[in-house]
Amino acid sequence: MRVVVASLLPYLAPAFPRSSAPWALRTARTTRFIAAGARPAVPGINRQHVFKVPARFDEAVAQAHQSAMAAMAAGNKLLEIEFPSLPPMDASNPTTCSASDVFSANVRHATDTASWFTESKLSVAVVLPSSAWEEHAANVEGVAQVMVFPESGARGVVGPAPSADLYLVLASKCDEVAHAETLARREPDKTVVLFNANLDALRGDLGLPGYPGKSFHDRFLSRILPAYFIRPRAFTSAIDKPPFVVTYRGALARAFPGKWESLLDVGGGRCRSVGASDRRPVSAAANSALAYEAMRICRSGLIYF
Repeated sequence: MRVVVASLLPYLAPAFPRSSAPWALRTARTTRFIAAGARPAVPGINRQHVFKVPARFDEAVAQAHQSAMAAMAAGNKLLEIEFPSLPPMDASNPTTCSASDVFSANVRHATDTASWFTESKLSVAVVLPSSAWEEHAANVEGVAQVMVFPESGARGVVGPAPSADLYLVLASKCDEVAHAETLARREPDKTVVLFNANLDALRGDLGLPGYPGKSFHDRFLSRILPAYFIRPRAFTSAIDKPPFVVTYRGALARAFPGKWESLLDVGGGRCRSVGASDRRPVSAAANSALAYEAMRICRSGLIYF
């Protein structure tokens, strides 16, 4: 199995000098933040911590496989796996990172995930867009079967693969996800896993010219269970004392059968759970929980060097 040793934690932590404070709240001046007191409960959210943040991509792949297996054991057939594809220094640099780089990384992670499923005695078919066939098929063959989406806008459907127990779908466009729906409808007894498809962004395109209608969400996307999910976020908030502007980072995460968690990076490779919920929280609630905890840390003890 290919092991990619690259840290995921910097996605949740801003880059600032190791000699500075352990808390991952970056300001215009070097500061140290000392937490004190307890945070009041947020309605509908508790503070139970269940998610272990992966430090490397191979850990994320192993966790994704474990969560997907648990979801399948619970009877779920439509799954989503979502986590950052590239190290943050690459992903945030438009001069060195392209859509092709992101997709190539997703193929590597999907191949590693397919290897884990194969070790679990499952036959896997990896489904690629036709535009990526020639470049990436050789990386997948030998680990799993390879299937291809029709060209964008072209007629036709994918598969099926009679010997496959599970379809691992790398889709980056709405029409490719629509092909995954056709595949799931034709083979309802097999598991379909959408891998790093960024479904949240695709939902925003529904109903636009050339895209599926909004009914596509109710008909298919709403039935997909996020088995493993890490979505990092960066925020900026204003306070009424120097340094007045505080930048902090966090993530929404879930590993089935665990809860959805809002995580705040507190530096040193550590994350703090600021809320856990059985149901996926709306963005405003998750962001508010992160902002409340970040501001509590900032206001409770702000000491300048």
